Amino acid sequence: MATIIIKNSTGSSAVPSSLVQGELAINTVTGKLYYGSGSGNSVREFTASPITSGSFSGLFSGSFIGNLTGTASWAYSASQAVTASYILSSNVYGPNGFDSVNYASNAGTAATATNVTSPLTQDLLIDGKFTTQLNSSKLANLAQNLHYYTGHTVYGTKDSGVSIGDLVYLETDNTWYQVDQTTDTSTKMLGIWVDDTTGYILLEGDIVLDQSYIGNRDYGLPVFISGSARFTCNTNGFTSGYIRAVGHPYYYYTDTISVFNWVLRFKPSNDWTQII
Repeated sequence: MATIIIKNSTGSSAVPSSLVQGELAINTVTGKLYYGSGSGNSVREFTASPITSGSFSGLFSGSFIGNLTGTASWAYSASQAVTASYILSSNVYGPNGFDSVNYASNAGTAATATNVTSPLTQDLLIDGKFTTQLNSSKLANLAQNLHYYTGHTVYGTKDSGVSIGDLVYLETDNTWYQVDQTTDTSTKMLGIWVDDTTGYILLEGDIVLDQSYIGNRDYGLPVFISGSARFTCNTNGFTSGYIRAVGHPYYYYTDTISVFNWVLRFKPSNDWTQII
């Protein structure tokens, strides 16, 4: 059988100078294909129109310019989104549909992600554990924002008297109420109401509170339930009710004008003492 060989060249920059209409030529180094078009032996290179819409499946490597839309599942594993620079103008979505980084390996270089929801106000789930790395700069940024939090949260329904930052307990009617140190509400499941929009309660974690919320506060001192929905580091004035530790303040930030915030490590004890 005869072999048909078209005009060809092995020079990396070689381009045919002329081709008659319909005649083909190929550069076997670059893979570029040329054809003759019209009168005057003009040469044209084969081109493909850009894909402006549609869908594709399979593996892709190289550079991409434009927008990609789809479901969260296609950007789930680390191999599909190696560096966060691929998603510079998008939130990182976990499989549960919330704005969160579900696994740290999903964003290999998260520092280059310019518009990813801050984990300081979201739960960061790594290997099934709620984890946050709060270095000095993150702590300083966190402490400037009243009621910012990070940790284990749940959704719930509050009583009308509850405000953001209040220490609350879960009643048997499945409603969260303000804790009262003088009653047995201090022995119930505790949390801090952190978000009126979402209905989130912080069960354990870190939260920024104004210093007025924590009486007699200081670095590392145990914090107890105080009065109604507040905290204190001094139980000497208690004459009735319950003594129950709920955490420790460990970082202080002030602008010396109007911001006087403490970062509280909130971790309610399962033990308490009743004053009789």
